[in-house]
Amino acid sequence: MSQDELQAINARLDREDEKLDQIMQAVTRQVAICEPTRTRVAALCDTVYGNGQDGLKGRVSTLETVRSSLRYGLTTMVALVSVMVAVTGVVWAVISAFTKD
Repeated sequence: MSQDELQAINARLDREDEKLDQIMQAVTRQVAICEPTRTRVAALCDTVYGNGQDGLKGRVSTLETVRSSLRYGLTTMVALVSVMVAVTGVVWAVISAFTKD
């Protein structure tokens, strides 16, 4: 190999080294951004799913169950009051029918 060829190879290696340095800087920046993001995502997952405790998902599910139970209970109470009013009306009608004579 001639001296010119060796210099050309050396120059090319230097350019490749600079490109690798730029790539390493970009990767380092991405790692610096990704690690805090991963930490935040993990914290959000703990908040939402609870990580062994009641998370937001479990709390919302419990609230929906309670609300459904209350709605069912309220509907039952309204139906029961309606039946009681109807029965009272029938009883008054029977009493007034017997007392008219």
